[in-house]
Amino acid sequence: MIYHADSSICRAAIHTGAINNPGGVIEIAIKWKIEKFYASENKGIFSMELNQPSSKTFVVGKPNTIAIQLAIDFEERKKISASKSSFIQLP
Repeated sequence: MIYHADSSICRAAIHTGAINNPGGVIEIAIKWKIEKFYASENKGIFSMELNQPSSKTFVVGKPNTIAIQLAIDFEERKKISASKSSFIQLP
């Protein structure tokens, strides 16, 4: 999942399954421009639709998983569906 730069990092980490509610260690990587962000729900975290592009986005994952994800994403970048982008509003 790719998150808008203004999304809560901790809530994004829970949403993506990298950590649970008490917290934990995560990795973050800055990503490319996304035109639109779609709403979704996972692990009790609701993201919202955002119809504006953002040149700053990020991915979050468990330690030692981001490099693998970035390599896969690089090869698949043009195939990534828009449904893999999201925005989580700060409470």
